[in-house]
Amino acid sequence: MKRIATLVFVPVLIAACLFVVAYFREGYWREIFVGIGLVALAFAADQAINEAPQFAAVAAKRLPTILATLFLLSTVYLGYLAFANTTRPCCSSPPPPPYPIASGLIADFSSVYGGPAETRLETQCSLMSDSAQSSSTNDLASRIAYSRVDGDHYGDGYLRIRYELVSRGKGTSFVGIYCPFSFPPAEVFDASMFHSVKFRVRMAGRLPAKLPTVRVIVYSRNLPHEAKELYAFPEVDVLRSDLTTNWSEVVAPFEKFHAPPYVTYQVSLDPSSVFQIGFLLEGEPQAISVGELDLDDIRFSKD
Repeated sequence: MKRIATLVFVPVLIAACLFVVAYFREGYWREIFVGIGLVALAFAADQAINEAPQFAAVAAKRLPTILATLFLLSTVYLGYLAFANTTRPCCSSPPPPPYPIASGLIADFSSVYGGPAETRLETQCSLMSDSAQSSSTNDLASRIAYSRVDGDHYGDGYLRIRYELVSRGKGTSFVGIYCPFSFPPAEVFDASMFHSVKFRVRMAGRLPAKLPTVRVIVYSRNLPHEAKELYAFPEVDVLRSDLTTNWSEVVAPFEKFHAPPYVTYQVSLDPSSVFQIGFLLEGEPQAISVGELDLDDIRFSKD
């Protein structure tokens, strides 16, 4: 009996404790705890098979004690996390590295003539639109494209967004771009040494009859799960007075970023865990708006 208890139930108990600990860990440590737990379970299963006739009797007798012990250990560990509010330094996730460009520059689109539209981190922006994400494509059929435009001097340039916001029903049309700070998988950076997002913006050519609502979005890792599912990342509106045919410099302080209008809970920006930036153009229901928007000198700033 004692041999069965030692070779079967003790490894099972150890494995259960390891799984509880792994649940509250991240990264490689979670995988290590789970792996050791699986090895312990495999050992216990092998011993149980070898001692099958005696195992059933011992299991019926010892199961309440094992469950009670597991419950006690789990309660102690959860209490430790709740009241100590800390984890062992060896097992916690390392803090994100600082944003890799000390000046805070994200994209100035400087390149040779005809060069690509890349950020200074050598990443390219992706597109989003209501027609790609909405199921009611008959009502929302917006389109977007972008390209780098050469400036007046060699190496100068800026990003031009060409958009067509189309809503034939009650839905709100939208298009946008988002620019990651790293190649996939997304890497999180600490930009807390800066205080704001700064960029230049203008409407290219003639002003459209209906100006879009332009929002800048900073994607941070601190959001609750339901916010991530709805892409409810913190954003701030660009003033309509800045949307003219002349270049305007926009400074958006981190504390001004807020939840998008389609959610009712609070969403705040954590500058110490950011991984990409985006620009959203939003139209009106039952309206069509066509135009071009220019962006340049996008950066984190200490202003």
